[in-house]
Amino acid sequence: LGDNLCSNTVALMNSIILVVTGLGAVMHRPTAFRVAPASAVSMNGAWELRLASSSDADKIAKITKLPPAIVSSFVGCKACTVGTTMEGEIVSATLVNTFKRVKDKSAGAAGGLITAGELMKVAAAPKGKEYMKQTALGALKTLKTSGCTEVTASVSAADNDLVAMYESLGFSTDPSEGDMLTMRMNLFASNPDPKKRVEDAKALVRKAPQVAAPEAAAEESDAESEGASDEAAEEEPAEAAAA
Repeated sequence: LGDNLCSNTVALMNSIILVVTGLGAVMHRPTAFRVAPASAVSMNGAWELRLASSSDADKIAKITKLPPAIVSSFVGCKACTVGTTMEGEIVSATLVNTFKRVKDKSAGAAGGLITAGELMKVAAAPKGKEYMKQTALGALKTLKTSGCTEVTASVSAADNDLVAMYESLGFSTDPSEGDMLTMRMNLFASNPDPKKRVEDAKALVRKAPQVAAPEAAAEESDAESEGASDEAAEEEPAEAAAA
């Protein structure tokens, strides 16, 4: 009986040791983390969102493939936006147009006028594709702030990517059977938010500090010294004559 009890005790102790060892191995097992593929990681680096100015027309024209004169006419409404790198390079652009229309067609002009907008073009350079939507939202926010209540857009029915992006902005598609779709957004009831402040175009104009070249500064100093010496030489004869 004693031998059996001793054997059972040893077996029990061995079982406990095995369980504890197994738990320790589990507790110290390194955790495996799933790493997202590079394509799934947002590369949203530092950039700026601002209103477009007339001086941006040529650069915006290259991105939108529109003539600079047409771009300038849209920029004049002061609601077009551009996305730029921190160095000032324009990488995305949204062109809009504003106009007045009657509030109620049945009442005509007597019913009053409202400000309406039209989203003319949303485009980006290859490095600015990820900023297209935010740049467009910036323009829509600017339109709403200026009193615009509705926005329309004409999009090719075959351009599924652009249609999907406009829908993500809040546009809905009017029934149509043609090649072009008319999309509409009730801006009065919407809250477009680019998650970024839309800066004024003038606020981001950076001027390099004017620093005189060392050689030029030295020449100016020498000239001033020579001028002072000449004045002193002229004053000495005058003082001697007075004496």
